[in-house]
Amino acid sequence: MNIKVFYAITDDLVFKHLFSREEILRDFLNSYYEYMNEQLKVVRVKSNIDEVIKGSKRKYKVYYGDIMAYIDNGEIVSIEMYQQFGKKEYQKSLSNTIKKVC
Repeated sequence: MNIKVFYAITDDLVFKHLFSREEILRDFLNSYYEYMNEQLKVVRVKSNIDEVIKGSKRKYKVYYGDIMAYIDNGEIVSIEMYQQFGKKEYQKSLSNTIKKVC
């Protein structure tokens, strides 16, 4: 008996597997920016990272994230997936928001 199992893109492992592939994430974000009439391009993608980032307002921050995309204007897009979204997830997302690394 063949049984097919479908997993939603919002499943954390599916999400990480799909969007940690640079060519998929790059194409997705670049298509989104084009749709929004933005002149931005993804230059690099890192997934499953744990690194120290030096920023303009804070001296150092240890960042734990699923996926980060580096944009050609110097901004970093932090990409996270939540199966539920409440106060705790909002606070985590807000604390992980990075607009520009100097």
